[in-house]
Amino acid sequence: MKRIQQYSGLLLAAGCWLLLLSACGFHLRGTQTLALPPELTPLHVKIRGQVAASDPLLRLMQAELQGMAGAALAAADKPAAELVLYNERLEQRVLSVSPSSAKVTEYLLIYRLSFKVLDPGRRELVAPQTIHLQRDYTFDSLSVLAKEHESIVLRDQIRREAVQLIVQRLARARLKTAEES
Repeated sequence: MKRIQQYSGLLLAAGCWLLLLSACGFHLRGTQTLALPPELTPLHVKIRGQVAASDPLLRLMQAELQGMAGAALAAADKPAAELVLYNERLEQRVLSVSPSSAKVTEYLLIYRLSFKVLDPGRRELVAPQTIHLQRDYTFDSLSVLAKEHESIVLRDQIRREAVQLIVQRLARARLKTAEES
């Protein structure tokens, strides 16, 4: 009998936690489906100053948009809203130095990417915004190749995260109307 009371108490506590967790609006990451506003479908993706169709940022953004529900990329010759990516900057700074050997032990990666959305008439639909991300990583002079690979992977991850943030902002964007422009 005592065991049944213990289990029922645990079940009651777990049920209360689940109820509280669902009431606060918590969702697991990636479980909600994002959709672009109808004014942004179809959409051109353009990188200011870049012309290569194989640019990693361009490919990453196109893939992320194509993976969204209801998102469509416009053909180059069709008038459509335009997502303009610009001022992509990746900076590496020394974060710490070993006091005994005066060698770098930690770096800080700083990534910035600006974007805006224009309608086919070149008016702003989404005001210019900048994504700013940073990551730090340790550096060991004894394993330079492994740390160089880690740096490359970290750069790719930070770029991917910036693209995901832009797509999330686009999905939740309050678009400017013709009267606001």
